[in-house]
Amino acid sequence: MEVLAAAAKADIAAIIGRIGAAELLLEAADWFSGELKDLQGPDDSAQVVGVDSLG
Repeated sequence: MEVLAAAAKADIAAIIGRIGAAELLLEAADWFSGELKDLQGPDDSAQVVGVDSLG
């Protein structure tokens, strides 16, 4: 019974470790995405403000 408990604890620790690694990967991807946006520069798309399309 103690062997099963130890194995369960090891499995839980491994799962927690994978979750932590996944969170780090998501944070890295988010940071990298932000860096790419910074490299692209400002958004140059034209925006029309205050124009009534109905006339």
